[in-house]
Formats: sequence, structure tokens, C-alpha cells
Amino acid sequence: MVKLKIMYSMDKLPSCNFCQDLTKNRTQVVIGDGELNPDIVFIGEAPGAQEDIQGKPFVGRSGTILRNTLAELNINNYYITNLVKCRPPGNRDPTESESKNCFPYLKLQLKKLNPKIICTLGRHSTSKVLAASGKEMKTITDQRGSEVDIIIDGKKYILFPMYHPAATIYNQKLKKTFISDLKKLSNIASI
Repeated sequence: MVKLKIMYSMDKLPSCNFCQDLTKNRTQVVIGDGELNPDIVFIGEAPGAQEDIQGKPFVGRSGTILRNTLAELNINNYYITNLVKCRPPGNRDPTESESKNCFPYLKLQLKKLNPKIICTLGRHSTSKVLAASGKEMKTITDQRGSEVDIIIDGKKYILFPMYHPAATIYNQKLKKTFISDLKKLSNIASI
């Protein structure tokens, strides 16, 4: 059996069809939004309904929390994307194969954007980024708010995992932690 090497390029991303279930259900591929030379790249899990419609990540309820808090803290040199670029049906978690299919695009984005810090939002993106750097995920509660030195494709980054902003909608007690972590992230970015 001959394995075909799949060629990834950012030019091909808008018409990507590696994940048939996602391809037939999406409105569009949601690539990312923000500064093109950012200090920080925020990585979520996958687009939601509003993101699929608007073509921008983090524009729904959790995105409003993230973007408003970033503005309040005067954090403005960032880029936002997701691990998986198409909305999973019913807002389900991306499958392992969907994450694997999309990860090369994320690596291309990171190479092009060249951030100092990768801030993963939630357990899913945190576990996949850690795995790509050869590290294991504990729990998001154990990982959040800490700096982890990682290497992806030979490039060093500071990984800073956080709770997903949606967690603050469902558990108001996490709002203080979320804001505190963003303040800490801001301090790390300014060093």
C-alpha cells in the first residue's frame, strides 16, 4: 500500500476537504483574525455557529468575553485562531482525525506569524499543542496559568494554557481566574 503525502499550504486551506463531515456542514473555513506579527497567538478548539457564519474566530458569546477582556487589559498585539478550522456539527468536540488533519495548517500559521507566546484556550487545544511538542496534558485546571516551554517543528515557544472563555459563562467563579490569567499573560508578553 502506497501512502500519499498530503501537501498542506495556506492557499489550499479555504477549499480544504480532508474532513468530509466538516466539509459538508460548514459555511466556510474559519482561518483566523488579528495582527500578522503578534506577540501572542490564541488557539481555541473549533469555530462555533457565529464563527462559521462570519468567518472569524471568537465572535460569539465566548469571543465577546475574550475580546472585551483583552481590550480592558490593553492587550492588542495578538492573533486568534482555532485548532480545527471548520465547525463540527452540533458544536461537538473535534474528532482525533479532524484535529490531526488540521494541525499542519496550525503549524503553518505559527511559522508564518512567529509569536513569542501560544495561549491555548481550553483542554482540547492545550492537549493537542502539548502532544505536538512531545509533552503530556494533565488537566486544564492543573495546566492553566503556567508557562511551559515547548518546541514545535524546531521552533521554541512559550505555551500558556488557560480556561476557555466559554467556561466563564457556565461557571461564573472562573471569571476571576480567567482575568487573572490574562493579566499574567500580559506581563509575560511584555518581558
